[in-house]
Parts: sequence; C-alpha cells; structure tokens
Amino acid sequence: RKHLQAYLDEFVFRFNRRRTRHAAFRSLLGTVTTKGPITYDMLIAPEAKG
Repeated sequence: RKHLQAYLDEFVFRFNRRRTRHAAFRSLLGTVTTKGPITYDMLIAPEAKG
C-alpha cells in the first residue's frame, strides 16, 4: 500500500510504451542523463522531493 502509487506509475509508463520499445529506451536514456543519482530516501518518498 505504501508504494502503490509508484507501482501504478511504472505500470502506466510501461503500458503506454508497450508498442514503441525504442521510444521507451530513449526516454530512459534522457532521464538518466539529465538527473543525478537519487538516495534511497528519495526513492521511497518521491513526493517529499518536491
């Protein structure tokens, strides 16, 4: 229950990109190259990150 929104977000992301695998890969690459590493606390509490 605590991480339900994160699981749903991931499911929706994958579902929306299920037919365009290259687009999903490009989105992932874009995300990881523009964002820095995150801590465990940031991962489990993304709404507190702002």
